[in-house]
Amino acid sequence: MKQIFENLKNGEIEMLDVPVPNVGSGKILVKNYYSLISSGTERSMLKFGEKGLLAKAKSRPDLVKQVLEKVKSEGLLTTYKKAMHKLEDFLPLGYSSAGEVIEVGNGIDEFHKGDLVACAGGGYATHSEYVAIPKNLTVKIPQGVSPEEASFATLGSIAMQGVRQSGAVVGDTAAVIGLGLVGLLTIQILKSAGCKVIGMDVNPNKKEIAEKLGVDLFVSLSDGKPVGEIMEFTNGRGVDVVLMTASTQSNAPVELTPKIIRDRGTFVIVGVSKIDIPRTPYYKKEITVKFSRSYGPGRYDSVYEEKGIDYPIAVSYTHLTLPTICSV
Repeated sequence: MKQIFENLKNGEIEMLDVPVPNVGSGKILVKNYYSLISSGTERSMLKFGEKGLLAKAKSRPDLVKQVLEKVKSEGLLTTYKKAMHKLEDFLPLGYSSAGEVIEVGNGIDEFHKGDLVACAGGGYATHSEYVAIPKNLTVKIPQGVSPEEASFATLGSIAMQGVRQSGAVVGDTAAVIGLGLVGLLTIQILKSAGCKVIGMDVNPNKKEIAEKLGVDLFVSLSDGKPVGEIMEFTNGRGVDVVLMTASTQSNAPVELTPKIIRDRGTFVIVGVSKIDIPRTPYYKKEITVKFSRSYGPGRYDSVYEEKGIDYPIAVSYTHLTLPTICSV
């Protein structure tokens, strides 16, 4: 089958012929109809791959720290060989797809051959012809939703988890910083929840699509006056919640938030940016800062994701369910 990879050594994209994955126990084999390109995430991965070795190290100090720890425990030569070998790897791209179940592994009775499903997970729901997905990373597509729309399910779940973390309720005013795919989905979920929504982006061209999707106010971060516009819109009160869905190396979203949020408001970090929180403005307003962990409980838990062991219903309030599909 065909599958798309990134060459970690030089950042180039390659389509390779690889074997169809084994379904295995606790998994289902899906023929992909659609896989979604997550432009922000995948673009950042490609940029990382294009960098030289020194630039890679500078951009990921956390990995450098791991390497230094390896040097202490395994020696310089062994660590160097392992690091160089890692750079020869091909990274499978994609983490959100949809298609048809063609085989069901042992221990699964929730899915059957012919079911249309949405799939999630890096290394699982990849840009490939066939994918083998653990059952907790798969959900049936509701009637009336097309596989093309359902391929947005993972990103919709990420946006939904950010909204849940914000605690936004009917009547609140929410500001969304960064109107990529996740930001635009976030706008629609907030509007569906009865909130007033302010969309913010450095690209003024995002105004048209943001307004089409229901944003109450668009603020350009490149040529506008965000603080003044938002304070005027909220009658000097400030917004109740800010959701940062941008991908940026700048600390600007963190610095802007205390200027536009109300006293004791909530700031949710969904995207990736520099996070250097200035103490005084956050302290004076007693701002709550939260991180949103991708699509919620179960994420990064191998027992849940890979072994298919679910959480108790009282805890598992954010199952990987297919949210109402919003057009972007």
